[in-house]
Amino acid sequence: QKILVVMEGLPSAVPMLNYVLDQLKIRQEYQLTFRFHPALPYEIVRTKFGFDLGTSANANISQVSLQDDLMNHDLCIYWGSTVAPEALCTGMPLIHYDMQQAVLSYDPLFRCRHLKWTVTKYDSLPDVIEKINSLSDMEFFQQVELAKEYMANYFDLVTDKSMEKFTYNL
Repeated sequence: QKILVVMEGLPSAVPMLNYVLDQLKIRQEYQLTFRFHPALPYEIVRTKFGFDLGTSANANISQVSLQDDLMNHDLCIYWGSTVAPEALCTGMPLIHYDMQQAVLSYDPLFRCRHLKWTVTKYDSLPDVIEKINSLSDMEFFQQVELAKEYMANYFDLVTDKSMEKFTYNL
């Protein structure tokens, strides 16, 4: 199982990285790829927050395009990254890490209930991954279709009428 872990440009997302690594670093059946945000690259996360991938044989840092990462991974773990809607559009299952601290949700897909699971620091990540893997083909494809339907309603077409919401005519 190839797992893509996507990072935001915010230091407050570091607990998600620690959770994923703590839960999966000794599980060699999982290959972890950490995709860091340009505003918060790995070197800063490593030096400022002590997050070190050097001790994990099954973890690496993405050095390819987002499209390549999405095409070459089976699952995406995120906290508030806008990569999550992109991944969902490809039919990739998502695991949202919920820190249970904020009044507002950082999850860009907070209303989505399809092809998405949520974990907290108290949950077993391997158990949730196994739950996803145990979906029948029929259940999985039904979830994919519902997720794609959700995403079709998530975005508006760019038209003069839809852009009026963001512009002000004097």
